[in-house]
Amino acid sequence: MIERPEGYRATGIGDVAAHVPLGTLLDPDWPDYGRSRFEDVASAENYVAFARAFAAAGGRIARLRAGATGQLLADHDTFSARVVASRGTVWTGRGDEARALFPDYGSLRSDEAPNENAGASALLLTYGPFRYFAGSDLTDWADAGTRPWMNALLPAATASGPVHVATLPHHGMFDASSAATVRALAARDWICSVWHAAHPSMDVLERAMNARLYPGPRDVYATAIHPATDLAMHRLVARLASRDGHILCRVSDRGRAYRMIVTDNRDEEDRVLLVGPLRASATIHRHAR
Repeated sequence: MIERPEGYRATGIGDVAAHVPLGTLLDPDWPDYGRSRFEDVASAENYVAFARAFAAAGGRIARLRAGATGQLLADHDTFSARVVASRGTVWTGRGDEARALFPDYGSLRSDEAPNENAGASALLLTYGPFRYFAGSDLTDWADAGTRPWMNALLPAATASGPVHVATLPHHGMFDASSAATVRALAARDWICSVWHAAHPSMDVLERAMNARLYPGPRDVYATAIHPATDLAMHRLVARLASRDGHILCRVSDRGRAYRMIVTDNRDEEDRVLLVGPLRASATIHRHAR
């Protein structure tokens, strides 16, 4: 781990920035980091040190704006990247309009403040007819329903509507991807970022594969299923389209077609392990919303 003279360790985005020039750094909190309740304080402090060093060196940082397009890339006639949720503010599905779900932080005790995952960001990428939802670590559990305002995932999924490809947020754990969220997104292909024995939760994988929530076939791809997970829920793991590897979604023909690809994650060679069938983007799961 490299200690940078600017006062941060070159890990994560700091390491990326050392190798790839950054044009604009999009940040959900910049420049005020006093509100979010981070689980890994040391990691968060290291990121903040990097962000401030990046800005001090002349780098551009912009705060994510829920509902907005054009922050990640300039809108094109066939492509857009919309910030669907960020820090408890969620796109309504109408224009660039967004609404705040979290109460005023000043009205909350320190132990009532939403955690980092509840305030995570979500994106909706569209390219022609193709639609992709990425929910990062958003959750819809809302502290076992005791704090319904803390559920930003379901409103984000509802505003986005059916997509072709979606991630299962928060590693597919128990506190994300309720039946309502899975049904709202109705993805043909699900991607689950996993690496721990608790990833994904059995109930979430059951829901993603449940054809009663929305009609039609669907596939689930996992990045690294733990051996203990396979032992505990082999009947579901055996149904995965892929259980290990880097997962790519290659979109072609100006968004009219796409395919899922899996490459080997054991080394830097990226050997292709799976090439899925070409899917027509015109085909998308539709259901009563």
